[in-house]
Amino acid sequence: MLPVVLTPENAATLLQVQSDEVVTAIQKQQIPGNRIGEHYRMRTESLLTWLDGPYRPQDHPPDGPGPTE
Repeated sequence: MLPVVLTPENAATLLQVQSDEVVTAIQKQQIPGNRIGEHYRMRTESLLTWLDGPYRPQDHPPDGPGPTE
């Protein structure tokens, strides 16, 4: 069973790539993920959904409150 939240290392193992490739893909918004301080995390469900089809950032808003106006 996969954890609810993945580290870049967890995601790299799942995707069979290097963890630095996962971080780069998050930074380029090619895969879903969020930066928390110095760390990157992603929801397992979002990553698995991304694997099923094209990723669109607008379909995966970050958790938590949005910007205030």
